[in-house]
Amino acid sequence: MNICCLIDSLNSGGAQRQMTWLIRALTGNGHSVRLLTYHQYDHYLPLVRACGVEPQNIKSSTKVGRFWSFRKAIRQTAPDVIISFLNTPNLLGLFACMPPGRIPLIVSERNHDIGGKTQATSIRFNAFRLASKVITNCYAQNDFVSVNYPFLKNKLATILNCVDLEKFQPSTSGPLPVKILVGASVCERKNPHGLLEASIQLAREGIEHQIDWYGNDFFEDGKPTAQSDWYLKCQSTLEKNEHDRFQFHPSIQNIEDIFGDYHACCLPSFREGCPNIVCEAMASGLPVLGSKHGDIKKMVEESNGGFLFDPDDSSDIANSIKSLVELDVQQMNQLGARNREFAENRLSPKRFAAEYEALIQEVSGS
Repeated sequence: MNICCLIDSLNSGGAQRQMTWLIRALTGNGHSVRLLTYHQYDHYLPLVRACGVEPQNIKSSTKVGRFWSFRKAIRQTAPDVIISFLNTPNLLGLFACMPPGRIPLIVSERNHDIGGKTQATSIRFNAFRLASKVITNCYAQNDFVSVNYPFLKNKLATILNCVDLEKFQPSTSGPLPVKILVGASVCERKNPHGLLEASIQLAREGIEHQIDWYGNDFFEDGKPTAQSDWYLKCQSTLEKNEHDRFQFHPSIQNIEDIFGDYHACCLPSFREGCPNIVCEAMASGLPVLGSKHGDIKKMVEESNGGFLFDPDDSSDIANSIKSLVELDVQQMNQLGARNREFAENRLSPKRFAAEYEALIQEVSGS
């Protein structure tokens, strides 16, 4: 079957990682896959090429022109099914498929909307009436769509992210004091300043710990951009408080190489879907400290492998870290073992591939 996949780029983001896994699954099942992008980032390019797929970057001088360029590129090869990830690629796919039903389209939501209906979400989800299926990668987003846009219920399905269970393996953590890993862009949504304030509070109370945050600081050529404001704010707070137990590090490509150096993983986001870093931490047998939002809450409660907190309350974040610090290594390993079991049962690539394969067969009528 000929399948056309749409995404913005092959940068280092979570959606791009899952698209790479999907391409690997589809080609492994004998499908012919074409990948279209519109930004030139090549982080996952070697892995995509290893599947025998050469991405095609569609260029256009205007955003309106991009829609027509994608429509033309897609229709030239007349795919049996289109699968799109992220908001703009979803709309590109919808435009290419018009009139509705000409080519089956599976759109994929990769985040968690909070706060109820907005004009933007209403435009987006009403447009999804034209899609064959609407996939969320977390149950929280499925609930949001079901409640606010019930006309999509019959098209909705949830497919959780997958994680490489061979690459991410449990290992023995290093000696105490507790070291905590964060893997996320340094932006408002990920709440770096809230976690930093919690770390400062713990230091004032004499509680030994170390937090290492790996992620994009949005610098270009060594200079900050407009998106670097939260990184700069955190650095200012670090300097003001002379705090050395919280450090930022650049994004790391092979993050699996450092999981064994840490006792736990933390993600303090204000909103989150099914985050790759949490999936990878679970597969690596680490306890998880996470926000009571999105599927972090559901995953940690189901696995019983960590501690949850209110991301708006730095004291609550600090208390969850205290709960971890109070454990001995054996107790931490027990939490991690529960998370590994959850990952094996719920986050495997085999499960991921089978669920997408079933959807493709359904929408194509095969």
